[in-house]
Amino acid sequence: ETPRIPGEETTSTPTGETPRIPKQGGSIAIATPLSRNEVLQLIQEGRLRQNDFPDVLAKYQGSNTKTLDSSFLPGDSEIQPAQLLTSLVIDENGKFQQAVVIEIEPAKLQSEKILYEKIINELFSNENFLPGHNQNGTKPELSELFVKVTVKPINSN
Repeated sequence: ETPRIPGEETTSTPTGETPRIPKQGGSIAIATPLSRNEVLQLIQEGRLRQNDFPDVLAKYQGSNTKTLDSSFLPGDSEIQPAQLLTSLVIDENGKFQQAVVIEIEPAKLQSEKILYEKIINELFSNENFLPGHNQNGTKPELSELFVKVTVKPINSN
């Protein structure tokens, strides 16, 4: 038992409020990089904007499954299961610059898009990538890696 400091008050939960209990299990994110053909298909469907992509897209070198750290989220935020189409911006040295959530499903989570962007930025901030490059060896200053990210509870299959 922890000794009490003289004068210290014990905290109690005001009536009617539920104490915040950390959720058991948490969530995971599964990242699946898109192939060049999948990217071209999404452009044809109008879901991605036409860009000058390098001949060889950037490649992710880390684990495709990550545990989400929700400790940096506002207290009332909750991570809901979602499917995200995300652009990861990678520099010519293979360093992650930023993530942009292009699409989020289910559509009811559209208002939470910025929250999911924060989560994805946090997930990939210290990860390693091979930068995109052209057949002649040149590397664009920035290139995009398009990734489908599935967010789900750890205990689901």
